[in-house]
Amino acid sequence: MARIAKKTKVAKTAPKKAPKKSVRKKAKAAPSSKAQTALKAIEKKAAAQAKKVAAAKLKLTQAQSRAAAKSTKASKAAVKKAKTAAGSANKAMTQLRAKVRAAKADARAAAALNRVKVAEANAKAKLEKASKAMARKAESDLKSALKKFEARWKKKRAAANAKKLKASERKTAARLKVVQKKATSKAKAAVAKATKKTAPKKAAKARKAKAIVATPAVKVAKKGAGKRGRPAKAKTAAKKAVTKKSTARRSASKKK
Repeated sequence: MARIAKKTKVAKTAPKKAPKKSVRKKAKAAPSSKAQTALKAIEKKAAAQAKKVAAAKLKLTQAQSRAAAKSTKASKAAVKKAKTAAGSANKAMTQLRAKVRAAKADARAAAALNRVKVAEANAKAKLEKASKAMARKAESDLKSALKKFEARWKKKRAAANAKKLKASERKTAARLKVVQKKATSKAKAAVAKATKKTAPKKAAKARKAKAIVATPAVKVAKKGAGKRGRPAKAKTAAKKAVTKKSTARRSASKKK
């Protein structure tokens, strides 16, 4: 009986190890994965089957101890039955362990795929962040480049405009000089023409004044000539002298 007690202690301690292993593996697997859910279910079944195996082993050892103490047909049949139950339990446990291994492999593969997806998502997020940063940098660089280009362009255009203005000022000054020359020449010509027109009138007035002054002398000469007997010749000579002078002045003014 002492041997049976020792065996029962070993049988009780054996099934306690299986759940501990499954708990450790559960912590490593990804909780949100379908494979991890399937693994948990199989591990639960395996833990229950491990208890059944331990109970079957316990029954077998008890039956063997009874048969060893008292060998009868009933004790032998109990031992045979206990062996069959323990064998079937072990077989089921072996199958469940294989399923657990397959489920663990699936869980590891799913976790690896999940890590790949997470890495891809992180890489995509980093790329988007870098792309946005590059876009902002490019926009700021473009603004600064446009400002610099605008400043250079304005400077060049101002210099070109200054040259154009100076050239137009020179052309305008030359045109003004030409216009001033033409205007002064026209003004001088007009003044000269006006003086030419007024000069004959003044000469005619002077001739008239001279004629008026000369007429009393002619009359006196006529009177004297009447007394002497030659009035007609003096009168005609004075008229001829006056007409000759007037024609000479007109011809001179026309030549000028």
